[in-house]
Amino acid sequence: MKILRDEKLLRLPCMEVSMKQGLKTAKQLFSILDNYNRNYLVQGIGLSAIQCGIYEKVCIINLQNNKFCLINPKIIEESNVKFTTIERCLSLPGIEIETQRPLWIRIKSDNLGIQIFGITDIAKFTKYDKLLVTCIAHEIDHCFNRLIIDFKKE
Repeated sequence: MKILRDEKLLRLPCMEVSMKQGLKTAKQLFSILDNYNRNYLVQGIGLSAIQCGIYEKVCIINLQNNKFCLINPKIIEESNVKFTTIERCLSLPGIEIETQRPLWIRIKSDNLGIQIFGITDIAKFTKYDKLLVTCIAHEIDHCFNRLIIDFKKE
């Protein structure tokens, strides 16, 4: 399977899936991301099913060997305090967009329940926290057909 680069395909709706199907899809996504990272200089740290032509609300994160998947994820709350970052996307090679992301997000997913990612104290906000919150929000955005290029329009 290849990573899609067609914006129209990345805008098609994603469906919720069962836990069993979500775990099966996550396994495929980890394999695709590992293969991508072996073959390209730019390393990916997250991947959503839709980016591989699988229209399911499933995404994976692999940040500094901290691997996990999110099945039917959604952001249910986020910090009012934002930080500015530069984002890239494996589906939109060569594009870098400045985005505003929250210091923390509370998400709900079928496999992890309710979890908070990030930190409330900006003085203790590390590069790892920044990457993790950005990546999770970015991949969840894919599940709802939002792309980083949409930030440029805002």
